[in-house]
Amino acid sequence: EDRRKLLETALEFEEDTILFYELLGTFMGEEESLQGLQKIIEEEKRHVRKLKDTLEDSDER
Repeated sequence: EDRRKLLETALEFEEDTILFYELLGTFMGEEESLQGLQKIIEEEKRHVRKLKDTLEDSDER
C-alpha cells in the first residue's frame, strides 16, 4: 500500500511537471530552446509510462 501511494504520488508529480514544461514552452520563442524543452517533455512522458506500467504490474499481483 505504501509503495502504491508512492508510485501514485510520483505519477502525479510527473504529470504536473509535463504541464509546467508545456506552459513554459508558450513563453519561449527560440526554436532551439523549444526543441530542448520538447526533449525534456518526452523524457517526462517516458517516466509517466514507466510509472503507469509499474502500477499496472502491482495491480496484477
